[in-house]
Parts: sequence; C-alpha cells; structure tokens
Amino acid sequence: MFESPYWEVAMQEGWLEPRNNSDKLLVNPENWNKYEISLKDHLKTIGLTKEENLFLNCFKTDCKDKFVRYILDMDEKSRKIALRSFEKIVEEICDYFFKV
Repeated sequence: MFESPYWEVAMQEGWLEPRNNSDKLLVNPENWNKYEISLKDHLKTIGLTKEENLFLNCFKTDCKDKFVRYILDMDEKSRKIALRSFEKIVEEICDYFFKV
C-alpha cells in the first residue's frame, strides 16, 4: 500500500471515492448499531485520524491509470521512495520463486 502522502495527492486530484465495504475494516463492529447510526457517523465517533480516514477510500476505476502515471512520472529517487512499501513483498516473491 502506498503511504498517506500519495493518497493525499490522489484525493486532491479527485481519483478516490468512498470504499463500498468500509464496515469490513472495523475491528469491533459490535459497538456499532447499524439501525441507529450510519456508517459515516459511526466512523466519526471512533477517532480516526485524517490519515486513517484517507484509507477508507479506494481508487476510482477510471483513475487508477492516472495514479500509476503520477508515480511513473516521478524522478527515480522519488519513485523509489513512493514504492518502498512494496519492497518486502517483492523480496518475499523473489525468495519464493528464485531461491533454490
């Protein structure tokens, strides 16, 4: 997953939309009375940070290519920083397929 600064850019560019299944991200949904409180109002009550609220969104289908282009258009150093959160998973994939 990309770090929050990249999600902030995506939000500013209008590339994000509310996630359809945000309730699936709740750790303890028993504390939420779905009949009395909307999901949106409940999320406001659990004290999420601005950064955490960003991750309740997802990329619009027609904007994923725009975000990829944004990352690819970065200079090499910035691109490496943007992609660093994928380093561990890429290492694990390489270990799985290429280590004998």
